Amino acid sequence: MLNRLFIYNSPSSLYNQFIRPLTLSGIQLRSVSQSSSSSSTTSPGVELQTRINELLNKSFPDAQEIIVKDISGGCGSMFEVYVASMDFQGMSKVKQHLTVSNILKNEIRDMHGIRIFTEVPPKSDL
Repeated sequence: MLNRLFIYNSPSSLYNQFIRPLTLSGIQLRSVSQSSSSSSTTSPGVELQTRINELLNKSFPDAQEIIVKDISGGCGSMFEVYVASMDFQGMSKVKQHLTVSNILKNEIRDMHGIRIFTEVPPKSDL
């Protein structure tokens, strides 16, 4: 299910280091960057990025934002992960990162490294 579309913005804060969501008519689209080639084969980086995104979406179904970014140049050896979820309410930053690490433990084994960024999103006034 797609519910977020992301675009790049210049990095001026921790949040801006990631792809920022573009909201259309109140409907958010969630996507993982996919290869634009018409070839039926996908790179290992895209496959792993998709798997990470699926695991995080399953584990944090009510997350305000989940971003998975391959920073290895496409080979899938290094990722940045950003999760903004109310599930982190009351958790220390270390506990938040451990929660994400435990969800991705099998995928992390195949990586060179991972950068994890988490936060409790501000409550909306809606």
